[in-house]
This record gives sequence, C-alpha cells and structure tokens, in this order.
Amino acid sequence: LVPSTTTSYEPNGVMIDNPIIKTLDGLKVNSLIQGEKYIYSYEATFNDDASNVLFGMLIKTTSGLELGGAATSNSFNNPISYIARNTKVKVNFEFSCFLNKGVYFLNAGVMGDQGGANTFLHRVIDIAMFRVVTSSSNLTTGIIDFRCKPKLDFFEMSV
Repeated sequence: LVPSTTTSYEPNGVMIDNPIIKTLDGLKVNSLIQGEKYIYSYEATFNDDASNVLFGMLIKTTSGLELGGAATSNSFNNPISYIARNTKVKVNFEFSCFLNKGVYFLNAGVMGDQGGANTFLHRVIDIAMFRVVTSSSNLTTGIIDFRCKPKLDFFEMSV
C-alpha cells in the first residue's frame, strides 16, 4: 500500500525517509493482524547539527482522524540534547494493533530547537499506510478494539 496523499513539509536540517512496518521478527508488512505487535520505523538523516530533539509518530484514519501516537519523550523536559550533522537515526516505535478492520495512515516527525523555539525539523504526513485484518468472529465495532468482553445476565421476572 502506497499513500497518494503524502505531504512532506520543508526539511530544516533533517530528512525523514524509509518508513516501514515490520513484525517483531523483522518481516516487512503492510497488512496487520488485529491484536498483534508491530514495529513502525523510519530513518532521520541529520544534515545539520540539532539540539533538544524528539522523534514522533501518529496513526490516523484515512479521513484524518488522529487515533494516537507516541514520542521519544513525553515533553521537551527530556529531549536528546544534541545530534551531530551527518548522523542517521533509525527510529523504532513498537505498538500493539488494537485497530479494527480498515486502512490507516502513519505520520512521522522530528522536532528540535531552532532559533530558540521548538519546531519541526522535518514532518511527513501520510508517509505510510497499512491495512488491518480481523477474524470473522470479531464482535467489536468502531475503529478501536477495546477488548470488551460482553456478558449477559438473565433474570426471571415475577408477574
């Protein structure tokens, strides 16, 4: 699956490329099985020195609804303090696929300090896409499988 909606923002000293999804065994895939774990990775090539760096990812629907993502730090209180130019970083995010059947997009971003402000050093929207397959016995509805377990209790009513 190759997205036709990929949007790459102007790079500011960093270039993101080579997005892939792979199994924990390292097999490249774009058809994911609900409930399994996967690794989303991309490479970031630093053409300039960078400071206070964070790497991030986001999963969203084909209509653009942001479902969730992650960053290498939960705030700018703990970024990578310095990455030298001519450095390539392979970024890996392990995730559990609790999405229901459908097609989804991935974003990638690298943030850092530029001129005293935290900004995107490079950001790519819809850099990759994947499909989720589910079993025919799947009873979940909506976008995300919350692992609900239905239980019914029947009571006899007195008349």
